[in-house]
Amino acid sequence: MFSGAIRLLLAIIFSPRQTWKELSKAKDGDRFFKRSYLFPIVILIALTSLVGGYLHADEHLLQNAVKDMLVALIEVSASLFISSYLFNEYLGSVSAELKNMSRSRQFMAYASALNYVLYMLVALFSDLFFLWMFSIYAAYLVYMGSFQFLKLSEDKRGQFVAITSLLVLFVPFIVKNILGHIVIKS
Repeated sequence: MFSGAIRLLLAIIFSPRQTWKELSKAKDGDRFFKRSYLFPIVILIALTSLVGGYLHADEHLLQNAVKDMLVALIEVSASLFISSYLFNEYLGSVSAELKNMSRSRQFMAYASALNYVLYMLVALFSDLFFLWMFSIYAAYLVYMGSFQFLKLSEDKRGQFVAITSLLVLFVPFIVKNILGHIVIKS
């Protein structure tokens, strides 16, 4: 379960054209997506946040690690839900036949692959926070997905990539900042 999810995550990042093409041909769609990709990745993010929260805390208290894990779970889940909803609404304005919440959720989760890797790396190695600047690569993942997964025409692709990339990059940032104001740091 986890090895397949990690393999898919890395395939999306390192060979997006081929991976998006294979994902567009997948017949089991949402079921495969949830079982083989989304849930294992969210669990891995939670586990790395738990371990990282315990290792990097001054007092090594389990309660701080659990809090970090719950914040990461809420952050990833809320970011995916909000960005998928906004993306689905935007897709409806691009093309009515593309509007499909299940497919939108898949697209946003696959396009956020690099963000998920960064969540895990930064949770374990907090000094590597500067790696977040590489999340701009999500724009290329969105571009490849628009071509292979959604099969958008060339004339609609420019604006689509810009708006969708902003969703992939900034919705998690906004959710993180909102949670930062709600959750009391200990």
